[in-house]
Amino acid sequence: MDANRQAFRRWARVPRTLRDTSAKKVGVELFGVKYDSPILMAPVGVQTIFHKDREVGLAKACADIGVPYIMSTAASSTIEEVAEA
Repeated sequence: MDANRQAFRRWARVPRTLRDTSAKKVGVELFGVKYDSPILMAPVGVQTIFHKDREVGLAKACADIGVPYIMSTAASSTIEEVAEA
């Protein structure tokens, strides 16, 4: 464990200022599917306390903007309801 800590202390992030970033790609591939962004919707359980549309509404919103949705094991909606979204 100490070797890991020492190696981490030697690691440095150096900002690269004044560089051309017009061609940078931040997309990722997850389970064979390509996404434009590394952002995803993490699991949030019991969404019925937040909104009447529950997980179904959030799954639809994620699909609309191309963000992967990860369903919680404590979901208020069934997996079948979310799959239909």
